[in-house]
Amino acid sequence: MGSAIDKNGLEASGEQHLRNVIAGKLMRAGAILATNTSYLDIDLLAAASARPDRFIGLHFFAPVPRMKLREIVQCAQTAETTLASMPKYRTQREYALDDGAFPQAINVAATKLGFAMGLFAVSDISGPDIAWRLRQSKAATRHPKSRYLTLPDAIGELGRLGRKTNAGWYDYDDSGKPVPATTVTGRRQCRPTGVTPPPRQRLLAPASWGPSSTRPR
Repeated sequence: MGSAIDKNGLEASGEQHLRNVIAGKLMRAGAILATNTSYLDIDLLAAASARPDRFIGLHFFAPVPRMKLREIVQCAQTAETTLASMPKYRTQREYALDDGAFPQAINVAATKLGFAMGLFAVSDISGPDIAWRLRQSKAATRHPKSRYLTLPDAIGELGRLGRKTNAGWYDYDDSGKPVPATTVTGRRQCRPTGVTPPPRQRLLAPASWGPSSTRPR
């Protein structure tokens, strides 16, 4: 969606077009409205849409013709139900592990979808301990019946911190080449007792998340 914006907000013509869209002339009532984020104030657009709860931003990475990766950007009033309808690839990659897939197979699937690198390969560069500490910080508020995998925690507890320790989701030989880690593959079935997995969903999607206040410009 293209829009003309100045410091005073939406130009009248752009705002009217947006309202026509919301009125149902171009989209159904329950549809999610998404806009490119480049140099746009998407919270302003969301407010003008009259349905800010179903409004999101999409940030496309450059070079666009070659990068299929996109970021799904949460606006200030985006509803949790709207976000829940978007595929969360980090969660889905863990569900794939829980369902029996190997990290290397998930990485191959990700690159076929357009990722420049496999999801676990990227994690090993930044370090699995980053996500591990984040998960620990949310432990007290986590819903007891939510589907939670212990394998990512075990990776951190074992001191497998990625390339900086030559061991993470993969092991790394002396030349830095990743090799499948039996420590990981032997532990990948880690569904908590009594938790039934949801119906199978699309496992991976080239998308990521971030609040509008922190998205790249």
